[in-house]
Amino acid sequence: MALLFSSSVNTYSPSFSYEYSNRIQYDSAAMASVNPNTPDKVKTKILIISDTHGLTFPTALHPDEAVDVAIHCGDLTHHSTLAEFKNTLSLMESLNADLKLFIAGNHDFLLDHAAFQDKIAETKSLSRGVILDTLFGRDFGARGEALNMLRHTTAPNLFFLEEGNYKFRLKNGALLKVYATPYTPGTDAGWGFQYHGDHDFSINGRPDVVISHGPPLGILDRDRDTPKRLGCPLLFEAVAKAQPKIHCFGHIHNSWGAKFVTWKPTISEWPSHFTDIEHSKSHTLATLATEQNGVHASSHCAENDYPVGDGSTLFVNAANTDDERLSQMAQIIDIELDMVRQDSR
Repeated sequence: MALLFSSSVNTYSPSFSYEYSNRIQYDSAAMASVNPNTPDKVKTKILIISDTHGLTFPTALHPDEAVDVAIHCGDLTHHSTLAEFKNTLSLMESLNADLKLFIAGNHDFLLDHAAFQDKIAETKSLSRGVILDTLFGRDFGARGEALNMLRHTTAPNLFFLEEGNYKFRLKNGALLKVYATPYTPGTDAGWGFQYHGDHDFSINGRPDVVISHGPPLGILDRDRDTPKRLGCPLLFEAVAKAQPKIHCFGHIHNSWGAKFVTWKPTISEWPSHFTDIEHSKSHTLATLATEQNGVHASSHCAENDYPVGDGSTLFVNAANTDDERLSQMAQIIDIELDMVRQDSR
């Protein structure tokens, strides 16, 4: 099953849309997930991980539970090598999910052609023009090999998402609307998928889930060592206006956690975390102080204490690494999604 990406390597179109509905087998048991109080909604279980850096989960933290959707928010690798990408593909394939989605992060610079060319130029400069092509080929493969491998996995339910808007018809009968972006504010460190100045996060309408590698400014974005906020203000503006049910990300490893945010009734022209959140009705639900064992699960459906949608968003920093190993829990979130209409199947 092929995705209709641009033929140019690493050319991303913010207006790109893709609908995955090819030969979906709807599960009659999904009716058990329908809330009688909201019969047009389907309860959907979403597993979220991030920043696995080519590593594998220890047994105590490996997410084994069956879910409808699994999401990886980027930093698939640490050094952007082919071996690390293959390890992460194996990890994604091991997850018990009907649909699996993943994006790139700043460490995955091999997937960003311009960033990788800068790395090669830097290496040539440091080596006075002498560079071993065989060494680069061994670690990074041929031009475009890694990206092609991710775009065309053998697993029919595993999709690498480039920046854009997507719709997926799930096996449980729900329609999942997603916006994905790997981009984070630029630094001088030569990472991939970074922007300097402006960036257009073109979120169409009101998606169910926004998947980004980095956090928005002001939410689960504080660096423990600095301690500065490292989130993106432009991303916050876009998310505040779109108000998805879930915004999941990673990147800032030591800000792992979850926060339920209630939006003000009217969003300002230039939204910020100071001016556009009802802080008295917003709550941090998990931090690194939470015991790190198994998975962290929470439900945000109509009958729960913190239901998402209609003016509220659950923000999830799902970074699993503590910089050396995978020691931080995966998160499983239950939400309600719109049921696919009979006339659209």
